[in-house]
Amino acid sequence: MSKERDLRTHFDFGKFILGEKCLTSILSNADTFLIGKYLGFDILGVYELFRKIIARPFVLLTSSVESVAYSILSKLQMEKDGYIKFYKQYAVTLHSILFFGLFLVALNMRLILNVLPNEYARYDHIGLLLVGVTIMMVVLNPIDLLLYTKNRTKDFFKWQLKYFVPYLILIGVTVHISIDILLLSTIFFYLGLFLVSYDFAVKPNGFISRRAYFSNTIVPLLIMGISFIVAYYSQAFVDKQYSFIVTNTIFVFISFIFFLLSKERREMFKQVF
Repeated sequence: MSKERDLRTHFDFGKFILGEKCLTSILSNADTFLIGKYLGFDILGVYELFRKIIARPFVLLTSSVESVAYSILSKLQMEKDGYIKFYKQYAVTLHSILFFGLFLVALNMRLILNVLPNEYARYDHIGLLLVGVTIMMVVLNPIDLLLYTKNRTKDFFKWQLKYFVPYLILIGVTVHISIDILLLSTIFFYLGLFLVSYDFAVKPNGFISRRAYFSNTIVPLLIMGISFIVAYYSQAFVDKQYSFIVTNTIFVFISFIFFLLSKERREMFKQVF
């Protein structure tokens, strides 16, 4: 009886993870099938290549770091103060690094595309929109970490079920218009999910407050976004020959200064160096 009970316990825990992985697989590949069918293989090839060189490195980095954070938060799940402190440091630091990297990619998109055959240069708008989609993926990423470390796999599966069909309908409609509209609508759809995610998924956790949940993501995003805007428009005031050096220097400098304004990040920076 004890063995059967153990098997049932593992199955009850794992069945929702299996369901979530199946939904994730469908959501991750639906756009590929639709783009290939309705927009042609040329656009599909560009989209898949850009996704590999722009989004994939950041997704892999996030997954690697998250696996470490998962084990630590799982051990701290009964220690509220320790759980909150570690999650806050993890979320703010990781988001700052990822947003910094993604905006840096956006700032140097033309330079990156120069490495590819000349035909890809005219699709830089797809690259920029994919940066936006990846940013929103990073924004939504902590939800599974927060729920899984509290053994709430069922809640995460139910959260995915809520937006599974609406998302498929969205990309199914927008793909008939253009790749730009599809990606832009995806960005706003993810933004909407983020704004309601605390009430629909995270709030019952009880450990993370609304302010902590949103500020750990929004503050780094605003900082890097402001840095990007200032750096981007600084190109108009410098010689074209030196714009690459000037814009990147401004972006890195402003981001670094804002990064050090946070007490938590200053303390973490001192610990590292």
